[in-house]
Amino acid sequence: TVSVLYCILYLKAYCIMPGKLICSARGSGGVEDGFQRLDDGVVQFMLIKFPVGSGTFKRNKFVYVHHIGPHCPAVKRGKWNAELDNVLKRFQVSAGLAHSDGKAGLSFDLLVNKLQKVFVADNGTFDLAALRDEYNKRLEEEKAKMEKDADDNDEVDNGSMAPGSPGSPLRVRKMATDLGATLPMVLKAIAEEMGPFNWVTVLPPKAPGGEPQLVQAGSNGLFELMDTLEEDKILFGVVRVGFGTGRFRRTKRIAFQWNGDAVGAVAKGKANALRDSFSLMPTNAIVTFNGSEDATVESFLRNVEKWFVVDHINMQSTKDAPKAVSAEEYVKALEEEQKANSAFYNEPEEYQSPPASPTRNRTYDVEETIKLIRADEGGLTWGIFQIEA
Repeated sequence: TVSVLYCILYLKAYCIMPGKLICSARGSGGVEDGFQRLDDGVVQFMLIKFPVGSGTFKRNKFVYVHHIGPHCPAVKRGKWNAELDNVLKRFQVSAGLAHSDGKAGLSFDLLVNKLQKVFVADNGTFDLAALRDEYNKRLEEEKAKMEKDADDNDEVDNGSMAPGSPGSPLRVRKMATDLGATLPMVLKAIAEEMGPFNWVTVLPPKAPGGEPQLVQAGSNGLFELMDTLEEDKILFGVVRVGFGTGRFRRTKRIAFQWNGDAVGAVAKGKANALRDSFSLMPTNAIVTFNGSEDATVESFLRNVEKWFVVDHINMQSTKDAPKAVSAEEYVKALEEEQKANSAFYNEPEEYQSPPASPTRNRTYDVEETIKLIRADEGGLTWGIFQIEA
C-alpha cells in the first residue's frame, strides 16, 4: 500500500510545484572546480567571484552562469528558466552567460572570452593568459584567508523521487522506441486493462489522411509522460488512467494534445486543424495541455476528475466520490498495472526497485552563501543555486 506521504512526494517531484531557491554547492577554489559540481539534469544558477588585480588595484568582478542542463525535462526546464530574473536580483549581478551544452563544455577560457567586456584591463587591453595567471595568484591569497569548507565536495541530493528510488512505484524500464515497439503494438497495449504501455505520444500526420508518427510510449504513467514533453513540440497522444484496484478499479483512456511553450500560433493553428482528421483509438475524453503550466500531474488529475467522479457516484455515496480520484488511488492503480505486466519487462513477480546511490541531502544557506561570495577578501568564490524541486 502506498502512503499519502509518498503521493505528496511524487507530486512535488513531478508536478513542478513552486519551490524556493536553494544553494546546492559552494567553494573557495577555482571556477572550474565549481563547473564540475553542476548537474546536467536540472537548471542551475552559478554566482562567481573573480578576484583580479594586485596591491592597491585588487578588486573583485562578479558574473553568473545560467546552466541549462541538457538532460533536464522540458517542462521543468521552462519553469526553472523563468526564475532567472528573480535569481539575478538576489545575486545583484547583471553580467553572465547562459549555457545549455552540458557542464563538460564550460571552462575558465570560455567564460572569460564570452565576457570580455567585463575582464578588459584598466588600459583597455584583454590578455587571457595574463588574466588566468593573475586569477590563480589571487585565488591562493583568498584561500589563505579562509579554510575551505570541509563539506564542499559532498554530493548533493535534491530529494526528488525517481524511477529506481527505494519505495518508488516508478520502475526502471525501457520505453517503446528502445524495445522496438510499433505504434499499433503500443495502442493495442493501451486498449487492454493492464497492457504493458499506458501512454503514447505521436507527431500529427503531415496532411489529412496521413499516418501519425510514434514519438514515445511507456509504462510509468503520468509521471513519466510529463517528463517527456518538449517545449518546442506539438504532440498528440493517449494515456490510460486508473484509480483504485481490483473490483474497485476504474480505468479510462484520455486523448490529449500538447502545445509546447515555444510553439508559435501558426503551428498551433495547423495542428488544431489536423486534430479532428485522425483518431488513435476510442477515448473517454480529450484534454489540451497549453504549455508547462498545464502539463503537471496535479493539473491533469483535476481535469479528469469529473469523468471518474460520475462513475464513483453511481457506485457509492456522493460524500466518498472525491476519494476515487486521489493521487493515492492513482498510484495504487499504477502499481497494480505494473505488477500485472512484469513478465513483459522480464521482471520478477515481487519486483523491488534497485537501491539508489547513497547521497546526502546537503544544502547551504542562500543569503549566507551570497554574502560570503561578495566578501571583499577571503570568503567563497562560487556558489551553485537552483529551485527546490
